[in-house]
Amino acid sequence: MRVGIDITPVIYAGTGIGTYTRELVRHLLPLDPTIQYVLFASTLRSQKKVWEYLEVLTPNANFTPKIFPFPPLITEIAWNKWHVLPIENFIGDVDIFHAWDWQQPPVHKAKLVTTIHDLTILKFPQEHQAKTVAVHKRRLEWVKREADAVIADSQATKNDIIELLRIPAEKIHTVYLAAGSQFTKPTENEIAKVKQKYHLPDEYVLTANPQDKRKNVYRAIEASPLPTFSLNGSIPTQDLPALYAAATVFVYPSLYEGFGLPVLEAMSVGTPVVTSDRGSLKEVAGDAAIIVNPESVDSIMAGIKTALGDKSHTLIEQGITQAAKFSWDKTARQTLNIYKSLC
Repeated sequence: MRVGIDITPVIYAGTGIGTYTRELVRHLLPLDPTIQYVLFASTLRSQKKVWEYLEVLTPNANFTPKIFPFPPLITEIAWNKWHVLPIENFIGDVDIFHAWDWQQPPVHKAKLVTTIHDLTILKFPQEHQAKTVAVHKRRLEWVKREADAVIADSQATKNDIIELLRIPAEKIHTVYLAAGSQFTKPTENEIAKVKQKYHLPDEYVLTANPQDKRKNVYRAIEASPLPTFSLNGSIPTQDLPALYAAATVFVYPSLYEGFGLPVLEAMSVGTPVVTSDRGSLKEVAGDAAIIVNPESVDSIMAGIKTALGDKSHTLIEQGITQAAKFSWDKTARQTLNIYKSLC
């Protein structure tokens, strides 16, 4: 079997889509050496990042890179708008092609698999640029018409796909993600270094990027009895495990998530989590987090106080156990089973 995968998202380090693509491919390759993978990417300015990622994969001989200097504007127009130039024109014949969530190329004969991480573009269009909304709507129209299988990050996302896109439930497969392998408990020295680097107090509440209104960070800040520190795009990924671990509580009252990787990242390093009852978050957190109403500052405040009062560290232990239920190996195996079911 030959499988083509669009790995363009690996250029977006530190993002959910970037993490998904990097970890999925890295764990897929060793599962069945008889499968030949064709790893496609289209980027004009970030080819170096793609090749740096491919170097990590060199121990696995069962893939062929196909990297093209096409800017995303060109491929989006050709594939989402005009829907011309089948992917086989660039990567040769494949049995399966797995597209990512920006562009949906046509195919000659390949079976099409695509991952929908969330439908925030339809549920919260006001939070996105009009051009971005238009791009995703064009792509989703082709997904509805042509995808042989759709992978959803959670049952909540699957339900949204059924409701908003009217894709038959039997075509949609729920495959959970996981925290990256770097999210293990850092040493005390690593924690001390990161606290010094970011001038952090002994106790603080960690929140998400405040620039994304959907993350609802302003309510978390208003509700917190401790100083807050917010994650943003300028923080190196290697600092994240220690930043999570140093925090007294991680507060993530997002109004909508397709999965919610930060919840598992925080749990994996032993930080108590307060999160929202919306979207997939309750599904991912299970009974291992304090669940709150994200639209109520009082509810968030009560959740933080409950977490702070957990002197027996029950939340920490439950969080570590919950995070361990998710693994990229499991994600890759379930994805491979989907590929095989189509051939």
